[in-house]
Amino acid sequence: MEQNASKLEVMVLGSSHAFYGVNPAFFKRPSINLAYVSQGLEYDDYLLNRYLPKTTNLRFVFLSISSFSLFENLEEHPEWFRIINYQLYMGARKYGSFSKYNYEMSHFWGATEKIKTYYLKRENTVICSDLGYGTDYTLKNKNQKNWDNGVERVKECNYTDWKNISKNTRYLEHMAEVCDQKGIQLVLFTAPARPSYYNSLYQKQMDRSYQVIHSIMSKHKNVMYQNYLKDSLFVPDDFYDQDHLSDVGAEKLTRMLNERFIE
Repeated sequence: MEQNASKLEVMVLGSSHAFYGVNPAFFKRPSINLAYVSQGLEYDDYLLNRYLPKTTNLRFVFLSISSFSLFENLEEHPEWFRIINYQLYMGARKYGSFSKYNYEMSHFWGATEKIKTYYLKRENTVICSDLGYGTDYTLKNKNQKNWDNGVERVKECNYTDWKNISKNTRYLEHMAEVCDQKGIQLVLFTAPARPSYYNSLYQKQMDRSYQVIHSIMSKHKNVMYQNYLKDSLFVPDDFYDQDHLSDVGAEKLTRMLNERFIE
């Protein structure tokens, strides 16, 4: 990002659905992917505002909105340890010096795996391209026996407690306002998934998400939304698992976004 900011015209944000689902190499304009696994709207907002002063040519921001986006809080999530990345390496100094988020060893398993991989096995720990696209969810790496297990996976994405929706809505509204002020098109999109996943989502939760999206669109003409969740153009080989695209599917989705919004 530091190397490419001044020439970028497209920025991608969001969770793993964007990290593995959008490959900047297939956009027709200079692009980067700043999405990441379990990245919530709080950190999408943070990253956008951190780098916006350096991206003077930015014209498009693509942000994945999934069934869980408006309902999650990373502090309460099983993958809370990912906050360490933002605190230590991305300048998000939200927590005090003695917070667990300031120490890699706070997540003992993750830290020891890094040590084993990098120092003992001498393997690369980087799982993304130079443009930020996740490179390990490939068709070659796909588990062909048990990849379409959406019923189990969806349990992590359905929420009965909606206490975080107001806060997350504010982050989304702030991103829309900032992009509006800068003349940037904010494209919200929901990535494709398999029937085993989307048929088990809480419909009320989905409906509430759509209400928030359309409310923001009504206030900001620079905001657009595209829902690919049940798009029939995506076939089994386009998926790595029930709700993440493979490298083949990521190329397809990126080209579709490019054709729909950029060209």
